[in-house]
Amino acid sequence: MSAPNQIAANDLVACLPYLRRYARVLAGEAHEADDLVAATVGLARAATSRPAQGSLRGQLFGLMHKLFLAQGPRPRHTAVPGNAAPGPATAARSTALTHFQRLPVEEREVLLLVAVEGMGYDEIAQALGVPLGTVVARLKRARELMRAVHPGGSGHEPQAGG
Repeated sequence: MSAPNQIAANDLVACLPYLRRYARVLAGEAHEADDLVAATVGLARAATSRPAQGSLRGQLFGLMHKLFLAQGPRPRHTAVPGNAAPGPATAARSTALTHFQRLPVEEREVLLLVAVEGMGYDEIAQALGVPLGTVVARLKRARELMRAVHPGGSGHEPQAGG
């Protein structure tokens, strides 16, 4: 029997695709990302209770972020996964992905959490353990860097949280 506030296994399973995507942004390599996901889930399952505030996904991202930082500096990975036949759309996506992967990890993770995960700035700040202004500054730098190397974008930027 589990404690009433304990994290349920099915809640963790529901978060796995998000955790894996975030781990790939942090670690770069698939096997390193899988190890990071496994460590995060292991720590979450070992917790005696589910924290009362915020979303489980945000809390798991925060835990993964702390685990990643605890591993120390790592070489940057810029390999672009590719399994589609080359074409104009594939080439443009591949180029954008390459530039995204070359962003510093701090900017890359904030951009992913806003643009892909749809998290609000406050939730990101809480998950990463940084001030709200740091989240905004990292997001601004990430967008500027992406715009500098990929100026042909739509000009529309998603706005999340805030």
